Amino acid sequence: FATTGVSYGKASFECKIVEKLKLEGIALEIPENTRHLLRVGVSTIDTPVDQLGDHFQSWGYGGTGKKSHNGNYEDYGEKFDIGDVIHILINREDREISFAKNGSYLGRAFQLPEGLDGQELFPHFLLKNVKILINFGASSSPFYPSITQFPFIDRCAELNLKRIEDIPPVKKVTIESLFIFIF
Repeated sequence: FATTGVSYGKASFECKIVEKLKLEGIALEIPENTRHLLRVGVSTIDTPVDQLGDHFQSWGYGGTGKKSHNGNYEDYGEKFDIGDVIHILINREDREISFAKNGSYLGRAFQLPEGLDGQELFPHFLLKNVKILINFGASSSPFYPSITQFPFIDRCAELNLKRIEDIPPVKKVTIESLFIFIF
């Protein structure tokens, strides 16, 4: 969850999928199709960190080739994996969220509601056992040639952005395990 949100205009950011982390031991008992997860997108400040695409104020695109909003999943674009670069395109002027994979524009994924006008959208990543590199524009060059009409979020005019000084606390989750040994 990033600390700079876009309230109007156009902005973008990108991520490169670097590695699926190797799992060992009991983690290998997790079904193979759920061991790794990457979803990228945007959300409002009120969206829980673990709810990208499942919350009503979040819009995501996952490695399975699905877009998601408010818990609804639909086919979109293509699957992505290690080595791919996903570019997230925020267009507040036309109320649209779009994505590109390896420089190829995938089309509009979401039409944003009018009631969201003026409310900041923040970059959001949902990861499980995946390593990524993120570029908000501070990198000397993009991971993949960018779509020029969408400047990187770090290069947008300050008027388009809102920076959060105090990030709301992340919901803490307690996991308890019970092991029973019979001898």
